[in-house]
Amino acid sequence: MTTGNPVVWGSDAAVWFVMVKDAKGRFASNPLWGDGWGWALFKADAPAKNVAVSYEADCMGCHVPAAKGSFAGGGGILR
Repeated sequence: MTTGNPVVWGSDAAVWFVMVKDAKGRFASNPLWGDGWGWALFKADAPAKNVAVSYEADCMGCHVPAAKGSFAGGGGILR
């Protein structure tokens, strides 16, 4: 899934995004959960660590254009 720069690659993926649907708002006090989703960003050089700190700061810049589609920019979504 690509959402714009810097996630368009000429070869190997540099980062991976993970979004988990949370229709119940179970984690309201967690800065990585909001707008009905859990958000994560993993880099290729450290794939076991979520490097996002806040979904608003780290994720929404690219996902705001997809807000009408529940913030999901395309395929790869598990619901």
